[in-house]
Amino acid sequence: MLTYIGRNMKHAFLIIAHNNPRIFETLIGLLDFKDNDIFVHIDKKADINDFTKAKCSFSNIVFVENRLDVRWGDFSQILCEMELFRSAHSYCHYEYYHLLSGVDLPIKSNEYIHNFFNLHNGFEFIGFDNSKEAQRDIYDKTQLFHILTRCYKNNKFAEKLDRFWLKLQKLINVRKAKAFKYYAKGANWVSLTEECVEYLLSKKNIINAHFKYTKCADEIYKQTLIVNSKFKNSVYSMQDEYFSNQREVDWLRGNPYEYTADDFDILKNSTKIFARKFSDKSIEITILIRNLLNGNK
Repeated sequence: MLTYIGRNMKHAFLIIAHNNPRIFETLIGLLDFKDNDIFVHIDKKADINDFTKAKCSFSNIVFVENRLDVRWGDFSQILCEMELFRSAHSYCHYEYYHLLSGVDLPIKSNEYIHNFFNLHNGFEFIGFDNSKEAQRDIYDKTQLFHILTRCYKNNKFAEKLDRFWLKLQKLINVRKAKAFKYYAKGANWVSLTEECVEYLLSKKNIINAHFKYTKCADEIYKQTLIVNSKFKNSVYSMQDEYFSNQREVDWLRGNPYEYTADDFDILKNSTKIFARKFSDKSIEITILIRNLLNGNK
């Protein structure tokens, strides 16, 4: 059994959820700990009553009142993250802010999590994709105007129209003015210090101005702001994206892959803190993880 060496440093867990309420309830139960507070954004399109059944015995749990209609690839993803950062920051002081989806789970105990971040206090756990493909992707997603991102889902005409609009911009050399010296991207799920969160919140105006008509910039704005600041020197790893953000994610078997009971040994032996993603269709793996973290054989 790991001995908890916490220094009464509270952590905020910021959860973005819209489906799989049983996974969400398991996530809340696993994060329920005296030095954790939990902040939740439930998508406006979802029935919030499916999620408010989750209760805590030790943590404060706050459901954000300003619920947004979040769309994949759209600026609303950034607004949702910023609303969670703002809500948690205005609630209390926290040593770390952990951004999670509602289908993520911790794969380490709360004692382990607090010990880990105590030992590595001051590092920013955010991943960077340093591939050449990432740089091309950043350019297309930030330097061109994306105006139809809210219409993508199940709308092939909107996708075709958007592709035509992007080609036209390139043809007539339409470009946004660069707001940053360097641009970077990586996974949007992060664990950041309070000082870094305060820095992001202080950049609200430039985020709104520059990233509004972009695509999938939830994977770009945090990395870009950090790489152009002093916080770049505190990034846990600039070389390994998922080692740096401490998330176990399998992109080889899915987009990403949804873990099942067959993957228990992989998750049990992982050195990462969190894993994604899980589904209500494979509840057995969540039971195995819960038993593991609760010390059951």
